[in-house]
Amino acid sequence: MYLIENLWPYAAIVATLFFTGIGLPPLPEEAGIAAAAIAAMHPEIHWWLAWPACIAGILGADLVLYAAGRLGRERLFHLRPIRGLLSDDQRSRIEAGFHRHGVWILLTARLLPGLRTAVFMVAGAARFPFARFILADGVFAVFGVGFFFFGTYFFAEAFRRWLQGVHEAQNWLMVLLLPSLLMVLAYRLIRYWRTRDVEKELEPPLLNRLPHLGHMSDRQTEDDQKTVPLSQSKALQ
Repeated sequence: MYLIENLWPYAAIVATLFFTGIGLPPLPEEAGIAAAAIAAMHPEIHWWLAWPACIAGILGADLVLYAAGRLGRERLFHLRPIRGLLSDDQRSRIEAGFHRHGVWILLTARLLPGLRTAVFMVAGAARFPFARFILADGVFAVFGVGFFFFGTYFFAEAFRRWLQGVHEAQNWLMVLLLPSLLMVLAYRLIRYWRTRDVEKELEPPLLNRLPHLGHMSDRQTEDDQKTVPLSQSKALQ
């Protein structure tokens, strides 16, 4: 049980690169290598096992495609799924390319996921020398996979450290800015309270604040004078 729990991530890496290598789904193998490198950043997954797992998955897919082309020959290319993937004209051009360029066709085909499957099957069907095939495939598997694997691994590690540095800088920035913000808020509140108190001290009387009340009082005084009794007015005169 312990062995299964510790080996299943590497088995998953092998299976992923194997199926993408044979075109299920038709994805570039570099994507699987990058995913394996990122997974190797986890402390429970060791890079020195994830890297060979990538090589095993890629070599296994290449050997299966080569063997299928070598054993199937013409019958393989008459199957409907294969005919949809590779036409007779394309097959003829790939075979001509093997005669002219040899190993370089295998190396460039890796960059094209859809064409890669067909090229490796045609290599087997065209009886491309197995020794040259496995040598070219092994060289790429070791150096090419290593380039993508460790490039992604170190880039992702540097990116993770950069994010960690940004996070720490944000924390320090908050520590420095928070007291400043609190001081600005306190200054604004104190200034607001002082301004409000000064405005209260300078407020005019109620009648001056409401002019219509002042006019009403003046009119009432005039009315009172007009309604003074006639006897009182004569006495005053």
